[in-house]
Amino acid sequence: MRTAVAIIILLLILVGIGYLADSGEQSTTFFKNGDDGESSEEVSLLILGRVAEGQGGQWHAAPNLTDAIIIAQYLPERNRINLISLPRDLYGEFGGSEFKINEIYSRKKIGEFMEKLPEITGVEVENYLVVDVDTIKAAVDSLGGVDVALEEAVTDPVSGFKLEPGLHHLDGESVIWIMRNRFAPGGDFFREKNQHNIIASIFDAFNSLSSVEKTRFLLGMVPYAQGTETNFSVGELAPRLGDINEISFNSVTLDFSTGLLVSSYVVIGTTTVVTEVKNLATSTQQSSSTQDPSGQAGQSTATSLRAYVLIPREGINNYNAIREYIETKLQ
Repeated sequence: MRTAVAIIILLLILVGIGYLADSGEQSTTFFKNGDDGESSEEVSLLILGRVAEGQGGQWHAAPNLTDAIIIAQYLPERNRINLISLPRDLYGEFGGSEFKINEIYSRKKIGEFMEKLPEITGVEVENYLVVDVDTIKAAVDSLGGVDVALEEAVTDPVSGFKLEPGLHHLDGESVIWIMRNRFAPGGDFFREKNQHNIIASIFDAFNSLSSVEKTRFLLGMVPYAQGTETNFSVGELAPRLGDINEISFNSVTLDFSTGLLVSSYVVIGTTTVVTEVKNLATSTQQSSSTQDPSGQAGQSTATSLRAYVLIPREGINNYNAIREYIETKLQ
């Protein structure tokens, strides 16, 4: 996948439930019986964004890679949501196998990955969400578009279309394009920062709606929320959330300026390459239907298949410096 669309589901839960609780419109759909909706505690979600079958178009041919890996940590005492992006190319051992973390969904290793998150980030995570690109497109369009302030230009390498830095009002399709676009010197880190920026814009757009419009929006998004893959229900999570109308966002990424990650390559298998070598003794002869086929020779070569990965500066599976950096950013 080339996008981090999954975070919108978190916003639907946090913003929507916060709105319903604040307006007194409690429902057993969102709250357990007997809960007053005022109790709140820290909530952390692992959010995985993927491109489902048939959604990739010209951008993506391999569905089920979770190229958006975000930890969303809600801190009610600070009225803040921390957004921590982990790069899709981060390579390590999870559940006895080594692979890039964008494979955790296709390998069915989400649980094993969550067990490793405290070691990587210092954040305990019990819940996860998996959603696809259609969700955020529908949400943004239902909001009538969102205002996004771009810090850097975003360019389409195929058409040459370019959005300059500054404020832009964008529809769902444009938001998806920006969240998936990594054609900049920062690469994946460039789009991670744009993703966090768009998340805050969606939150602002929701809060600008009237009570009736908020209700209509939430009801319209129910089919998308029900279509996600997760290990919790909204009813289970809702009582842990408080009033989040005045929320702030804290963005954490691990770009190369931090010095925490280094580029590397790992061997992921081998392939056999067969080349045809013309016999020099017959290379000057004119070809004919009776030419001896022995004039051609086949040569096989075993070639290693390598994949680009990112590994911690201290080495594979050593996350001490990364964890300390993230913990500092969350203070």
